[in-house]
Amino acid sequence: MLDRHLTRLRLSAEYFGFVCDLDNIRHKMSQYKQQIYDIIKIKLLLSADGRLDISAETLSENSAVLRIAVSDVAVDSSDVLRYHKTTRRDLFDKARAERPECDELLFLNERGELTEGSYHNLVVKLDGRMLTPPLGSGLLPGVLREELLLRGEISERVLLPTDLILADELWLINSVRGWRRCVMVTNRDRSCQN
Repeated sequence: MLDRHLTRLRLSAEYFGFVCDLDNIRHKMSQYKQQIYDIIKIKLLLSADGRLDISAETLSENSAVLRIAVSDVAVDSSDVLRYHKTTRRDLFDKARAERPECDELLFLNERGELTEGSYHNLVVKLDGRMLTPPLGSGLLPGVLREELLLRGEISERVLLPTDLILADELWLINSVRGWRRCVMVTNRDRSCQN
């Protein structure tokens, strides 16, 4: 999946006019990984001038089921930054701070369509089909999401909040944690719906 991450990085760098030397990035990542012995998440920040900041954190244990809710904060699907992985996370962080009973929040766009979580792409199982919102709804093209679409394991469809109620299963996915099963938190408390 590293190649997919680097491709996404290169495309974003090209879009924003950042200097991006993939050979140098691969070399520095290789050097960095040689110093690591734990299961970790490696974070790479690329500055406009091409400078790299590489850091890592140990992954905590996955909880069995994530408690999720739909945020009151809407995202703008026309905001170009929605489609690029950036450090602009204020909207997500503020919304999550207001819902401490949740492990993750889902966001709607200005049309009331589901988009994504703050760290995950959404997958719902409806009528035997695994569905994820289309990029046009305003979400990051996640690396695992892209891989699953290419393999035909999930399909795109505009999803609405009612689909969360009708769904047989709710999942959040990303390339660091994989598939995470979810339940909806109701009434801003800790009670959950399957």
